[in-house]
Amino acid sequence: MFRWLLHHFEANTMAGWDLHTDLMRIAISLVRTEDEKKRIQTNLEQIKPNGKDRDYAYQTAQKLKLQLIHQTEDEAAAIHFMEANVDNPDIQKHLIVDYMPDHIGRNHYQMACKYIRRMAKLGYKPMALELIEQLRTRYRNRRALLEELTGIF
Repeated sequence: MFRWLLHHFEANTMAGWDLHTDLMRIAISLVRTEDEKKRIQTNLEQIKPNGKDRDYAYQTAQKLKLQLIHQTEDEAAAIHFMEANVDNPDIQKHLIVDYMPDHIGRNHYQMACKYIRRMAKLGYKPMALELIEQLRTRYRNRRALLEELTGIF
């Protein structure tokens, strides 16, 4: 199954369709060996940024890389990858959502708000507002977080 999925991904059988990235997403969930991991990494590394603000293919490749890291490595590697790719708004959202449950304190909240501001500045204000609402709902008892979220816009 893994080989079939990658064969069709590499052959661009579904290029231009969401199914194309679904092939890779499913293949990542099936990774069992280091060779399989490297093959996926090689495919994802071939997707380069196009220089535009909203580069769907590249941002999707970054999310797939993150999925691969979550599947095959530890949390520290995932956080390192997310911090290195924080310009991707979906990765910013993951970083904040993954980071918040275990980190309490104004310094951590300020860092999360910095990422949310950056997300909005890159043109993803609706996503930023949605994330703010999620955080307000989920962490309604963290007064310092609520104060920091209020100061974003």
